[in-house]
Amino acid sequence: MVLATLADALTTDGETRVLFTGDLLCPLLRQADLDELQGLTAVFADANTRFPWPNSNHWSITIGNYQHVLQEWSRYGDVQALLRPHEGGTSAGEFLAQFVAEQPPLFWAIDEFVKATRPRNVCVVHYSGYEDAKHHGKAILTDADLSTWLHEGGVDTGAAHWHIPRPGEITTIDAGARLTWRSTRTCRYV
Repeated sequence: MVLATLADALTTDGETRVLFTGDLLCPLLRQADLDELQGLTAVFADANTRFPWPNSNHWSITIGNYQHVLQEWSRYGDVQALLRPHEGGTSAGEFLAQFVAEQPPLFWAIDEFVKATRPRNVCVVHYSGYEDAKHHGKAILTDADLSTWLHEGGVDTGAAHWHIPRPGEITTIDAGARLTWRSTRTCRYV
């Protein structure tokens, strides 16, 4: 995860904060981290499935009625493996010690993370739906269908706005923390 804080005049406190999750299965966040992530301007969440399939090594948009998938995976998978990539350096060791001592919630789905952090905008990127079709028998949705699903009850999060930016679009955040997109086809690269 990468948190970008931009000093500007877009917000009353003079900064715009945007989180880019990248590919992840379950972010390891302490309470101090969650406090820092409150009220972000936008979260760009990498979400290639609507429903959980941990073997894809990605979190899902929601858990829905599929809690059993996570329980089954944690019984056969090594949940401690979540910590292994973070072992090593001194700062990682201190972080893991704090994380284990604190036992904060684990966010297996984007909607859970959004409920806990209350960003103004959530941009779902990288959706393919392949695991939804293969493992849950659910249709792979188009961008328009995914947007409809999100806005008509697919998730219940309280986030102000959910977006599905198209590949290659450039996102602009305006003074009201509204997001707009324009195609890169109109841009010239030098």
